[in-house]
Amino acid sequence: MTTAAAATRTAAAQARYAEQAAEIEKHLATLQAKLANHKRMHAADPANWGYVGDLGYILEQVKNAADFLEIC
Repeated sequence: MTTAAAATRTAAAQARYAEQAAEIEKHLATLQAKLANHKRMHAADPANWGYVGDLGYILEQVKNAADFLEIC
């Protein structure tokens, strides 16, 4: 591979990494906003175990993502 080709591949990888990191950050902000709304819904119906189940599922997904980044 030529130096120019390697530089192009590096630049493309850096750009894609930045795009994906920004998208993840956007989703994290959305998740925080939706969690705040979910808390309000739960506060209005605190005996509803459906909300607990929702958070159990989301917690599992978030932990999986965090665990994945830990092994990278």
